[in-house]
Amino acid sequence: MPRHTLFPLPIGAVNYCAFRGMLMKSRIYFEGAPRFSLPYRAEATLILGDQPRVAPLKTLQIRPEPVFTVYYPDFRGALDDHSESWFLLYDQPPTNVGEGLESVVSLGLSEHWPPPPRRNDSTGGPT
Repeated sequence: MPRHTLFPLPIGAVNYCAFRGMLMKSRIYFEGAPRFSLPYRAEATLILGDQPRVAPLKTLQIRPEPVFTVYYPDFRGALDDHSESWFLLYDQPPTNVGEGLESVVSLGLSEHWPPPPRRNDSTGGPT
């Protein structure tokens, strides 16, 4: 575990995802007091498994020595209520488009939860 804690450090992150034929962007903000170690004292190990979506990281030739390490023993986060989205366009029709508007058109006014989504393919995406 990194050793030093100096000051609270807020962090913002942006998430992009493709959902129902749109590219969606959302923001989340974290705050907490991290512990960190600087170069030559930083200790960390990056382990990349065999998951197909991680395979491109193996081609980046990432150095084994970390520049620094950061650990948040406790933090809080808030999802921004502002989001942005754009329609996805393709040169050719996609073979797997995921869930579309048809999944909500005929839901009706019931207050019962629909069945949970299924993830059966090897990429972890919806089927």
